[in-house]
Amino acid sequence: MYADWASVREEIQRSTDHESVLTLSFPTSVGKEVAGSVVHYLAFMVGKNNDDNEPSSLTTDTAVKWTMQVLCHGLTLPMTDYETVRECVNIYCEWLMCLTSPKKCVPIPILEDPNSYSQDILKHLSNIFVPRRDQDQLSRQAMLCHRVLKTVQHSATTSEIITDQTWDCLLRFLLVINDVLLSPPAEKDSIGSQLCERVLSVLFEIWILACCRCFPSPPLWKTLKEMCSGWRHHEALVMQWHRVNVAFTLRLLKVIYGNSARGLQLSEDEEKLIPEGISNECIIQCWFRFLHILGNPVELSRPSVIANTPKFLHMAITSEIPIEPEEHECLKNLPNIFYRAMRSVAFVADAFLGISQRDAADVDWLMSSLSSRQGDLSAVPNTSTPPSHRRPKPPFHLPHVAKVVKDSGPRPNLSETWAGPSFAAFAPIMSNAASDNGALSPSRPTVNSLLHLLGSWLLEASLVGVRVYGSTAKAFRSRAASLHMDSDPARLQSQLDHSLTDGGRGSFDAGYEMGRAQGCGTLCRIFCSHKTGESVASIYTSRFYISLYYGLQVFSDMKTIPVVLASVISNASDLLRLDLEGVHVLLPQLLSALEDLQPRFRYKHDNVDEDLDLRHASIHLLLSAICLPLQFGNLPIRAILDDQRMDPAVTFISLKKRLADLLQKMLTSETDSVNTQMLLGGLVVCVHDQALYEEAIGDQNETTDSVQDLFGMATALVCRCLTASWKTDLNCALAAMEVLSAFARIKMKNPNALHCKRIINWICEFVSSQCSRPAPAHSKDLHSMIVMAFRCLTVWLMEHDYLMQDKECLHIVLQVVELGVSGSMSQPKASSVPRFKGDKELKPVSLRVRDAAEVLLATIIDYVGSFPPPCGPESLCTLLDEESLIKHCSKKKMADSSLPDAGLPFQYFVIDGSTIVGLLEQPLGGGDETLPTVTAIVRGAFGRHAWTMQLRHHPRSFQRDPKSESVNPVISSIEPKIPPRIQHQYFPEIVQQIPPVLADQSIPRLESTMSEYQPELSKLQSLIAAQVQFEQACIQNHAKQRKPVPKCTKPSSCQEFQSARLFLTHYGFLTLDGLKTGSMSGMMPSLVRLNSSDSNLWNDLKQLDCLSVRTADTVYLFYVKTGQSKLTDILQNVTQRCSVQGQFLEFLRSLGWPVDVEEHSGWNGSVATSWKAKGSRAKDKTYPSDTGGSLYDGGQQVLYWSDVSTEVAFVVPSPSTHLSSIESEKSCIQAAGSATSSGDNSALVKCKSLSLELEGVPTDAGPPVRPKRTGRSGASAITSDVHVMVVWLESYEDHLSFPLLDAQKACQLSKTNAVPLSSSQKNINTNQTCVVFVHPLRNGLFRIHLQAQQSRVSEAVPLVDGMVVSRRLLGHLVRQTAINIFRRRQLDSEQYQPPHVRRKMKIKDIVEKYECKLTEPEFFASLFQDTIVNKQQTVAD
Repeated sequence: MYADWASVREEIQRSTDHESVLTLSFPTSVGKEVAGSVVHYLAFMVGKNNDDNEPSSLTTDTAVKWTMQVLCHGLTLPMTDYETVRECVNIYCEWLMCLTSPKKCVPIPILEDPNSYSQDILKHLSNIFVPRRDQDQLSRQAMLCHRVLKTVQHSATTSEIITDQTWDCLLRFLLVINDVLLSPPAEKDSIGSQLCERVLSVLFEIWILACCRCFPSPPLWKTLKEMCSGWRHHEALVMQWHRVNVAFTLRLLKVIYGNSARGLQLSEDEEKLIPEGISNECIIQCWFRFLHILGNPVELSRPSVIANTPKFLHMAITSEIPIEPEEHECLKNLPNIFYRAMRSVAFVADAFLGISQRDAADVDWLMSSLSSRQGDLSAVPNTSTPPSHRRPKPPFHLPHVAKVVKDSGPRPNLSETWAGPSFAAFAPIMSNAASDNGALSPSRPTVNSLLHLLGSWLLEASLVGVRVYGSTAKAFRSRAASLHMDSDPARLQSQLDHSLTDGGRGSFDAGYEMGRAQGCGTLCRIFCSHKTGESVASIYTSRFYISLYYGLQVFSDMKTIPVVLASVISNASDLLRLDLEGVHVLLPQLLSALEDLQPRFRYKHDNVDEDLDLRHASIHLLLSAICLPLQFGNLPIRAILDDQRMDPAVTFISLKKRLADLLQKMLTSETDSVNTQMLLGGLVVCVHDQALYEEAIGDQNETTDSVQDLFGMATALVCRCLTASWKTDLNCALAAMEVLSAFARIKMKNPNALHCKRIINWICEFVSSQCSRPAPAHSKDLHSMIVMAFRCLTVWLMEHDYLMQDKECLHIVLQVVELGVSGSMSQPKASSVPRFKGDKELKPVSLRVRDAAEVLLATIIDYVGSFPPPCGPESLCTLLDEESLIKHCSKKKMADSSLPDAGLPFQYFVIDGSTIVGLLEQPLGGGDETLPTVTAIVRGAFGRHAWTMQLRHHPRSFQRDPKSESVNPVISSIEPKIPPRIQHQYFPEIVQQIPPVLADQSIPRLESTMSEYQPELSKLQSLIAAQVQFEQACIQNHAKQRKPVPKCTKPSSCQEFQSARLFLTHYGFLTLDGLKTGSMSGMMPSLVRLNSSDSNLWNDLKQLDCLSVRTADTVYLFYVKTGQSKLTDILQNVTQRCSVQGQFLEFLRSLGWPVDVEEHSGWNGSVATSWKAKGSRAKDKTYPSDTGGSLYDGGQQVLYWSDVSTEVAFVVPSPSTHLSSIESEKSCIQAAGSATSSGDNSALVKCKSLSLELEGVPTDAGPPVRPKRTGRSGASAITSDVHVMVVWLESYEDHLSFPLLDAQKACQLSKTNAVPLSSSQKNINTNQTCVVFVHPLRNGLFRIHLQAQQSRVSEAVPLVDGMVVSRRLLGHLVRQTAINIFRRRQLDSEQYQPPHVRRKMKIKDIVEKYECKLTEPEFFASLFQDTIVNKQQTVAD
């Protein structure tokens, strides 16, 4: 930078302007006497003039200059003449104030020419800073020096008359005093040690001020740089250098990026450091010059270079004890200085990257521990000024790091362990790359730009004390030469030799590992800031990989974690999920490092988890690498170093088993909840990817471990940890259940039935143990675990229905269901006496647990082994309803009618208050109409079912012979016949000899019941007697008339049946007890009739049918091209196939199958059009084939996926649907407004009917209305309030600019079918939104980024933030993660109700609204005729 300029260093050092004639020409005693007399008189006159406000007696230039010679000599006197020296300082300080506020005591010549005399005064004042031999007077000299520095700084800051020459002299003065004090080796309790920080701060502050007012000349800049290189053994120099770097770097970023620069906060001290009014050009020049003012900071790791100065050589020559210059005591602090210098360089890099400023205020204990490893540093001066309580706050700010330091407990004594620094000591200065990288500035510079600026220092620092082996060392030197800023080949070679000297821990001081760790960590953060599509120079990547190769090494005899390794791991968590060229060559070294680290991790102890962040970063690296072996197969990984001692080339597939084993070990020992969930997600990826890989290649399995082995290991591990250590951790337990559910869905050729049964047993044991916990332990979290366990059981039984063929497994599952429903088991143990249902008290653990158990029981009965149903997976219920059945009715008049205009021909009954049965007595076409026929539509909590039944006395295969009716005609005869006498006899005869037992009396005789029903029997006997008399009279009358006996004819077939009555009777619903009202108030009979004539009943039944028996959720997908941030541009991408990547379309097809919105009978993403019975598909219907996904925007098609408990619609919003939704919303608002003004509420009611808001929920339209429902039937929407979006990113950095709020509004409009949003819906809550960003990498894998607000329940698995997944896994994992997100938010919601509970509440509302209040006789009579019901309704009206 200053190669063409000459330094003024020698000129300054050899200058004699600070010497007095008394010193040069007279003996010491004469000079002392003259100075004492003159100075005392001058001091007296100055004080008197100040008091009397009189001018000085020195009026001529000659007198002033002679006096100044005396004062100059007085400043050189020893501190034994303290009074004389002090008065000299006071006089000069008074005179120096002529530059700012001159007093009358100042001589007139000085007032007339202040700049000229001030230059001479500054030269003379340098004498006061010359060290004296009398060490006992150091404090007095330090006080005088402080007085001088304060006066000089005040004059320079406030004066407005300083000329360029005076500025030049002032800067030279500061250089001189700093060189005098700081050039010699630091000694304990020396004047240089006391004034070190003060003189340096004044130097830098005044130098910065001079840059603003009179920019220093290049020779002065070069002199400053050369002199600073001789002061580098002082820690205060690096601290002041860092202080200046912080201030100028942050100001520079504001100049470059303006207000877009994030996280740039200057402290109060930093604000004062840079003067106001400084130009942008000056800031840029000062920043760059100050950044390089220390030269190469890596030289601080070489004591021989630091000690290669004249002062150190003079010390070695004159020392009484022979000592090498680099062995001086003060150089033992170089590791600390080197660390601080590299931390300052790291700050500059972090500031450009946009990473939060890191706090280093509480690292004194770290430095003391570092000193303890190097021996006693009592000789190192530590008495600096100003005192610690008056020092400015260090310019680092990172609160979460300070918290780590505060909570880390007692400081470890590192001297008792290996000589190398441990990770525990490094924790306060380690940044969490996983969290910091999420805050990288979008306008950050490229990797090449930062490395052009800092790369030579960082790359060299990363290899401090490392021996580079083999031929790589030569190549490394040649490549490094092209990067280094120094143009001198000799010096360059020397520097490289120093950086590549001793390998490992030989004679090299391990204390320098702290600075090396800073260099490695900074390099990792720079390379991890790589942007999509950015190219990095190969020379940088190669040197970086070599640095990481040595930084990842761990020696077997190390008991603690090396700080370099800790720094690399913690800052390189993004390394394997970037498109860096050749980064996979580091995979073997990274895996070896993680394997070596795992047993060294220290887990939670006394509520302090020291290695938590490092384990978190290690897991990120592991999750980034878990899909690489199967992705690249047998592709070899080239070795970084071509050396014979290195291992032969390995393949990617050979690392698969090591990755799986490491994942298992880390999961077994991990104690943190977040880390555990991340590992569980990785476990799913590992097993599922292996299963899909084997399915794709068939029997050509190249690996030793099959999916069956991984499946058995993973499931057993998860189940053991779940029952042992995760049963009290909500998030871990939920994640474990989600993982087990994911394992259940993995398709394998020959699953191990015994192992699957064992998993069912484990889950059942978990439910039993959680339910049996004491009452104080029962909480919402505990019940959420049990609910999730029941859901997991549902998935396992649906996917492995053969388990229900095992009696033992079925018994265990049903026992757990009984426990969930009733709160206890009938037979907890095989030896226990079973309790009957009537003897048990119904006391479930909680209502949520009971609901989950009911769902499991219904699934076992209805769907295990029979899913999907005949209607297809889109509907668990029958698609038949009243309208479709009437169309098939045999009566034409009824078939042509429509509902409810013609009334409801169905008779509706409610059984046990939970099931609505609609009975149609008219036969359907195509059957035998002569038989009693009833068609039943059963609506319950778990769906709608349709049955058609006929009462037959013969099987369907029976053929009636018409001739048999006329062979033996029956002839009527009125003559009485004598019945034959038959003696009834028991068969066999021996039966009469068997004595009766109690069982024979279980059925009472008819005579024993006559006493109870005597009145009814008497009435019956009277009726029988009357009928006998009537028949006898008829016979006698017929005998008198002697008419011929008529033949018996076959009666005509009965065409009218009370089939509804027959149905209710035959199935046991119609009983006397079932019609009685319960003893408790409010309990309705078990059989209730509904008023079918009410036209509103049909509307309520349709609303009930719109309540799905499964959860219905919607996932919205967006495609973002590079640089897009507007929603309109993003929606336009999916309109054309050429605008999206082919992988995106493949990803869409893996999420679900396409369904036509008009023909689909399940959930399609819109509340208004879902769950309707649709017609058949038109044969000539065609769909566009050149779209990029807009076909699935909900207008024509959506992507659909469902299982027995969940429906998911995947919608790709497009411009057409978005615009139509907005227009429909506007038109609906206008219609509602006009209707309100005209008094017509029909339009308003129509808009409200499609809204998701429930009745009774307060809105802004009026005062709150009390809802009719109470308790658990509070407001709950049909669908989840959570929005899950999947965003495909061509450029990963675009996730920072994704228009989330606009996308949320578009999703809300799509879900409500363009209904105007209510006040509660307009306030879009971003906390209820989870975004899954998918970014395709060049290696064929996909990087996942999850963005969601932290909640009480963490985000779901298997996908976790930062994971890298394969192409074959992407669709499965995204879909399952979205479903799990919905389920977790439902568990956490206080107002959520399961689908079958919502249906129960709706049925209850229908019963309360349409119940017919009939007495028992009226109820029986209504089964024969409808007049009773109609009459009852008329009375009610």
